[in-house]
Amino acid sequence: QGLIARLGGDEFAILVQDAAAIDLDLLGGAIVEAISQGVHLTRGDVAVSSSVGLVIIPQDANDPGEAMRCADLALYAAKESGRGRMRRFEPQLNSVMLARLSLARDIRVGIARNEFVPHFQPILDLKDNHVLGFEALLRWRHPTRGDVSPTEFIPIAESSHLIADLGAFVLRSACQAAQAWTKAGIRGREVAVNVSAAQVWHGDLEAAVEDALTVSGLDPSLLCIELTESVFAADALSRLEGILTRLKQRGVRLALDDFGTGYSSLGYLNRLPFDKLKVDRCFIAGVETAPAKQRVLRGIVALGRGLGMAVVAEGVETEGELSIVR
Repeated sequence: QGLIARLGGDEFAILVQDAAAIDLDLLGGAIVEAISQGVHLTRGDVAVSSSVGLVIIPQDANDPGEAMRCADLALYAAKESGRGRMRRFEPQLNSVMLARLSLARDIRVGIARNEFVPHFQPILDLKDNHVLGFEALLRWRHPTRGDVSPTEFIPIAESSHLIADLGAFVLRSACQAAQAWTKAGIRGREVAVNVSAAQVWHGDLEAAVEDALTVSGLDPSLLCIELTESVFAADALSRLEGILTRLKQRGVRLALDDFGTGYSSLGYLNRLPFDKLKVDRCFIAGVETAPAKQRVLRGIVALGRGLGMAVVAEGVETEGELSIVR
């Protein structure tokens, strides 16, 4: 026997008696599988995913409050592992997950206190080496932790639903910086801003872009939105196409970032209105001594040109790499 209850929002609790007599892994898998079957609505089918956090009483916790806290930590760990997973509570989750939750709280506070600042990496035209524009790279100087790497805080921001706020902040800051360059007489410098898949699907990207352009007064043609292939989802391609098309109509430029590391579907490239193709750094590092990378690089450049797109090589750091890329 068992009891199921809605805790709030999209969170539910299932209380199962005599857990020793039940294969809990099998039960968790069955729950995930049942929920993932999809829902048939008037406008079409909706796919739903779920994550399960498991706690056993009294082995893991002795009272209801402690059991809920442990289950929440296990659920958080399951979400971190990817969609459609179940994770049982383990004592080490306490320190690991509490540290991540603490960092998530610090991110929220850091946004309010303007602890995040954009740094700008130049984008050069290899014909004459003049600066075409800059890519905005977010950096965080925490008051007690010091410099926190984006590889550490970006995934936490995405999993804790703070990425939309962080993304809106970067957009505003980058557009204001680009407008300041224009007012200082440095004209025609484009600013590129990375946008995560979570911002596209869970935040209002169009509203954030419009707000950044309105507040800064920046010419939309000087803003480039960069998206990685992780944003592609076959069941939502029409929605993505609509978002990108409206941004393009607004005058904003679009770049496909980290090309070659994800799905790399030519169908997406042909259908979605990208202006630029950005070659991932993994194809650039050491390219002068790697014939295979050189062949891939030539192919990507030819593909970009064939599609009428500008090609940007990321992470050129040595003269040898620069020579090959040029």
